[in-house]
Amino acid sequence: MPNKYISYCTIIWLVICNLEGSKESLEGCAQDPTSQSAFSCKTTLRPKIGFTSFYLKANFRADFQYDSRCGVTFNIMGNSDTCIYHLDFRINMKGTRDEIVQDTKQNGYWKRAKFSEITNLMESNDIVVELTPEFYKVTFNDALVTPMFYMESDVLEKYTELSFEHMGSCFTFDLAESYMENKPDLGDNLNLVKNSPE
Repeated sequence: MPNKYISYCTIIWLVICNLEGSKESLEGCAQDPTSQSAFSCKTTLRPKIGFTSFYLKANFRADFQYDSRCGVTFNIMGNSDTCIYHLDFRINMKGTRDEIVQDTKQNGYWKRAKFSEITNLMESNDIVVELTPEFYKVTFNDALVTPMFYMESDVLEKYTELSFEHMGSCFTFDLAESYMENKPDLGDNLNLVKNSPE
């Protein structure tokens, strides 16, 4: 009886902890040795469709807005020839201004780009990338970015790491204020109970 009581208490404790979800700071992302403007993270958490969101802080310096290269890139990476999800904020680069670009690179080829306009740029910007069952849902300072980019669950399974890049100095990620979050998964909780000892 005591052992069973302890076992049930342990299960309840694990379920309660799992209901809180998991967060992982991106502050520890390592700088790419070949580039002072690129960073990468091999996260402990893995992205899960329907449960994962990335909360990114990006700072804008208006005095640099006309730099010939000004913007940031966020990538969910797969193997060497796969960029699962590519998100560009082009403040002033590649001949465009205040533009958001979403696309993917598979088998060495970029495809299906989606283009949107940035209309609410601020000094401090909050970017959220949510992995929904159908789309990558992006909000920029609480405004939904449309059109949304389609989710491909089989490609997301190839996840290896996150990468970030700054182009110029006017718009940069604050990785100390950025993080990845996995919301609680009820299915995981049910498995804890199902697989528990009698």
